[in-house]
Amino acid sequence: MSRRPFNSTCFQTSHTIPASHPRHPNTLHDANAQLQLSVDEYTVCGAIAGSATLIFTHGTSFSKKLWEPTIWRLLKAMEGGGSSCCVKRILAIDASNHGDSYLLNANILRQNCEIDP
Repeated sequence: MSRRPFNSTCFQTSHTIPASHPRHPNTLHDANAQLQLSVDEYTVCGAIAGSATLIFTHGTSFSKKLWEPTIWRLLKAMEGGGSSCCVKRILAIDASNHGDSYLLNANILRQNCEIDP
């Protein structure tokens, strides 16, 4: 876990968490292997109680980093308290076979998976 400033009102922390079991056993070399997910957490400094947590996911062939410009703009819009948006935390998650999560799971995932209909 590493924590670093993201902008003037927010810290970014990177986490690795266990993933759920894959949908089909042919997606892994070992059906009992535990997949991992890479998650970036953006924590807003001074957020008020009851503020929301936003969860950002991505489409096929993208990664969680796709959301950084959007997260930056959202946090910038919230600066100074003039916004009616109340966010305390943002989570950006890589799917198990994309981005940083893929790097964690590269030795577990099959490259060419054939799934019978």
